Amino acid sequence: MTAVDWIIPGFLLVVLAIGAGKKIPVYDTFVAGAAEGLKLVWKILPSLMAVMLMVELMKASGLLDILQRLLAPALEAMGLPAEIAPLAVVRPFSGSASTGMLAEIFESYGPDSRAGLVASAILGSSETIFYTVALYCGTVGIRRTRYMIPVALLSQLVCMLAAGWMVRLLLPG
Repeated sequence: MTAVDWIIPGFLLVVLAIGAGKKIPVYDTFVAGAAEGLKLVWKILPSLMAVMLMVELMKASGLLDILQRLLAPALEAMGLPAEIAPLAVVRPFSGSASTGMLAEIFESYGPDSRAGLVASAILGSSETIFYTVALYCGTVGIRRTRYMIPVALLSQLVCMLAAGWMVRLLLPG
């Protein structure tokens, strides 16, 4: 076994030792935390289902392809490859769909292509905005997000532009 194989068991042993040292009922505390987690999941499940359904509907209906064709000229004008348009549209909604689109970009254009590198940078530097807002705001009961989503979408655009700029600096030509 390597040192990496001991990280999780070692962490669990440290937690158990600290809990025993402080006379905390570790198992009871774990079970109570798991019960709270299930309550939280039940509370936010409708919001998460709505976001996932919306992404699947966009893909199945062809709306994503239409958005790609519409966004391609704007992306190219901003110095971004048009091939990342589906990723740019889906990333604010779904992390797993974004990862799938990244795999498609890798398969079609290669991971070392400009599209592959920009897509990787976007995926690594951005967030699933609507999922995160649904999760956090749904958890605490916030119904009006005011400027949260527009500012987050603006920061997503800045991340995309920065990703394209950085890749252009690293791979001139």
